[in-house]
Amino acid sequence: MTRPNPTKFRRSTRPIAEKTDGAQPLFTECEVATLLSVSVKTLRNWRVTGQGPPFRKLSRLVRYAAEDLETWTDARRRISTSDRGGDVNA
Repeated sequence: MTRPNPTKFRRSTRPIAEKTDGAQPLFTECEVATLLSVSVKTLRNWRVTGQGPPFRKLSRLVRYAAEDLETWTDARRRISTSDRGGDVNA
């Protein structure tokens, strides 16, 4: 018997962007890795180093809010490869 791959995207019974009772949707690390086209391992490394999007810890569960993901990706928007972002004096 082979062990299931924990990094594979788990299918959910709910649509990814579904909101319940007006609450902000929370995504699993597998869903976020798929949305960002990175591996779950990369997402975990980003959490350790503080480079990734803000996350929530619900007991042992890691969840990401849609609003935080949008803010984090918007902050990394660039218009050219030489654009280092922000007000960098270098």
